[in-house]
Amino acid sequence: MFYSVTATERKLWVTARDSDGRWRAPQRLTSDTLKEAYPKWSPDGKLVGYVREDDVAVIATDGGAPRVLADQRQLGGVALMVTWGGDGATVYASVRQSTGLFRFWAIPVAGGPPRLLLSEDAAHRLGNSQFSTDGKRLFFTLAAWEADVWVMELKR
Repeated sequence: MFYSVTATERKLWVTARDSDGRWRAPQRLTSDTLKEAYPKWSPDGKLVGYVREDDVAVIATDGGAPRVLADQRQLGGVALMVTWGGDGATVYASVRQSTGLFRFWAIPVAGGPPRLLLSEDAAHRLGNSQFSTDGKRLFFTLAAWEADVWVMELKR
């Protein structure tokens, strides 16, 4: 599974190997005209969680209609990345708020409101939106942003 990016589109694709080891031609997973990115297989391999426009969605691995688990309004910002908990019952998302700060959310796949796990603050800034989880702990990069100015003289 992968996603492709052009100037105007982001699309999800799935490919597999035949019994002889050759790769099949990639098949588009959705028929959405919306931007799609950062797909992750569910632990049981039956669903794909991904960012759909700026929301968090899932779709069956054999296609069909996507289901939005949480939208921008519920998350208070733009979803950037997703991953799954170990049991497949929860999708976790990193979200950038309008203030530029990040939050992490736990979103139940069966439905229900997302649960805020962690909010970045000015004293504890994240290095980027990438993260991982084992379903019990979040793993992410905490950054130390500095404002040093470096100067270099160029000589011929």
